[in-house]
Amino acid sequence: MASPYYLGREAGAVYDFWKGHVCEFFNGGYLEFILHGSYSLGKTYVALIMLLRQLYEMSCFSNYAEAFGLSPSTKIKFAFVSVSASKARDSGIKKLIRM
Repeated sequence: MASPYYLGREAGAVYDFWKGHVCEFFNGGYLEFILHGSYSLGKTYVALIMLLRQLYEMSCFSNYAEAFGLSPSTKIKFAFVSVSASKARDSGIKKLIRM
């Protein structure tokens, strides 16, 4: 989770609290990861790191739809949910692109 090999300089910015939970999520076969808590706990940042990992994993498949038994024309979509569309744009998608 905190490897500079995969995350570059971003690896050092992940709070220790989240590292174990994220590893448990990816190694435990969970389908949902709900982040909640007060302001400035790193929830959005961790969500972006997790989304980047999922995008990376999907990019490793030559045809990811077929790998999951879906129609070759199936599109897989990711959602970034926030309090408002502008908040999702500013703290989510724009930051994801920068990362």
